[in-house]
Amino acid sequence: MRTPLALLVPVVLAASGCVSANPRCCPTPVAALAPAPLPAETATHVLYDGRLGTPTTLDDFVAEALGTDLVVFGELHGDLVGAEYQLALLKKLDAKGARPVAIAMEFFETHTQEALDAYLAGEMDQETFLKETKRSPAYAKTHGPLVDWAKANGAPVIAANAPRKLVSGYRKAEGDYAAYLESLTEEERALLPDSTTVIEDEYWERFASLMGEKMAKPFFKSQSLWDDAMAESMAEFRNTHPNHRILFIVGGFHVTEGLGTITKYLQRRPGDKVSALLMSMSGDGSLAWDPADHHAGNAVLMVKPPKKRERTGPNPHARPKKEKAPEAKPTTPELPPGHPAPSQS
Repeated sequence: MRTPLALLVPVVLAASGCVSANPRCCPTPVAALAPAPLPAETATHVLYDGRLGTPTTLDDFVAEALGTDLVVFGELHGDLVGAEYQLALLKKLDAKGARPVAIAMEFFETHTQEALDAYLAGEMDQETFLKETKRSPAYAKTHGPLVDWAKANGAPVIAANAPRKLVSGYRKAEGDYAAYLESLTEEERALLPDSTTVIEDEYWERFASLMGEKMAKPFFKSQSLWDDAMAESMAEFRNTHPNHRILFIVGGFHVTEGLGTITKYLQRRPGDKVSALLMSMSGDGSLAWDPADHHAGNAVLMVKPPKKRERTGPNPHARPKKEKAPEAKPTTPELPPGHPAPSQS
């Protein structure tokens, strides 16, 4: 049985090309409910149209994405196939689009922006950069090629996320967000978004299903701050660079079904259009389309599970089916962005 698709953003859902953050904005073609033919057993991955459930190409996705302002890649952390697709997507957006591309990344926190900018400008060597920003060994094969492409091509990279230490501090604070900001130094306040809100929508329901509602409440406060931080980082960049298109690389739970960070981004820039390519994992390695992935996003990149191919980093966290949502407990004092609960899958 295939692991349900976890890391998705439904934004363009009708065969006519409707672009929206609402997964139910457009009628669903009958063909979308039919499973696609089983791919060849030798395939390592399949890219599907997220509305029709039929194989598609990256060029088809890019053709649609060129009409949007924010292109989201909801990844499975550490996945090498996903990393290859991210770099290919970046190059195609740059080559085929009339607009310059900026990269926004969940995996760089705002306090690393200075070091990131210095490295991109050639003012800091790679060894110092890796040390200053505390990159893991997996970085060389996953997000490193994106940053190095940006360095070679003069593209901006946005350190989008809030520092973990400050997010953890807010979770533990008793007062509201305004009071928490007042307790910080001016330098610390500059690293956080101006505002954050907790929205008890389907995103909250999924988070609570994974964590258990009692534990979820304080940690969802952290999750919401991460979402607001990334959304505000990107919105502020678009405010000052309106001609740029952003490619946003993020753990998929943050953007599943157009919720989380996408909701917060569109609150700040409601006129922007969003498209998304999201990753799914085939539990049995068949790579066949599953109707549970319907309305996931513009495109769904389905990959085989870790034991069937090379990966780096921890296993991804798959979204539970709504009717069988498992409960999990965190094993660290603070949850990592994009991963609301640890998984043994």
